[in-house]
Amino acid sequence: MIARAAAFAALLVLATVGCSDSSSPADSAADTTPRDASTEQTTPDASPDAAVCTARYTERVTGSVVDENGKGIANARPQLCLRLANTALVCLDPPFTDAEGKFEINVPESTRCIAEAVMRALVPSTANATTYCPVSLPSDASPDVALASPFTVFATKPATTLPPEGDVAQARVVRFDDGLEIDVIPKDTFLAAPGYAGLAARRLAPDAPGVCFLDAAQRAKVSALYAFSPEGNLLDGGFTARIPNGTNLPANSDVALYLLGGLDCILEDGTLVGEGQWVNYGSGKVSADGATVEAKIPCLTWFGYGPK
Repeated sequence: MIARAAAFAALLVLATVGCSDSSSPADSAADTTPRDASTEQTTPDASPDAAVCTARYTERVTGSVVDENGKGIANARPQLCLRLANTALVCLDPPFTDAEGKFEINVPESTRCIAEAVMRALVPSTANATTYCPVSLPSDASPDVALASPFTVFATKPATTLPPEGDVAQARVVRFDDGLEIDVIPKDTFLAAPGYAGLAARRLAPDAPGVCFLDAAQRAKVSALYAFSPEGNLLDGGFTARIPNGTNLPANSDVALYLLGGLDCILEDGTLVGEGQWVNYGSGKVSADGATVEAKIPCLTWFGYGPK
């Protein structure tokens, strides 16, 4: 785990793994947001030609990124992560959205035979949670895919109690506006900019408009969601959290814990959760007085809990 953490730290600095090399130097300099560090090294698809592609042949993807009010967000970074027909995984270099939040992604020739796709949408240097949405590719033969549904990015709220960073090896309680508390050890975080100083979170209902990564069955199991920013992985299985029991789960009851895979999201047993995967990773417990749900959170992406 230590070796992996060191490697991930390097990736946050280099921010190049899994990206196509089509970005201009200006684009690379402007984007200080980490690339998808969990992307596997890939070999080009052996059969990218449309005539022989055994999956969905795609040359261009267009869509938009919006805020919760449906307004387009300029300078967002929509990053398309692809599982190719040859099973390789690659995340493409993200373009910038225009003034209306619209984007166009030109898919490199070597990655056009697509089996599955996930969109990672973020707004660098803002207190917005990164969104991961599964992309449903149409079955028609057109090489161009126009995504009708926009990708919604959710604002988060800065911590209300954020102790000075000080000794980065020492745990400290970080509190948020709804009463959420997390025991944070700064040295055990691998976060996108601005790091510890920018910790923010927000509680949301699982059926909030724009939450794209839950299907109906998953949504029915979740009592509440939390969106975090900045995105990142936490070492040694994550940090202990005390979550307000706003849904009145019974005292001392067991609770199912869920999270959304993101930037190199690694569970305590070493399992890597893929981008956009919603997984039940463990269990927590409602406190004896029924006031809080006690849980361990391994990644700062999206977290949820519900009755077990």
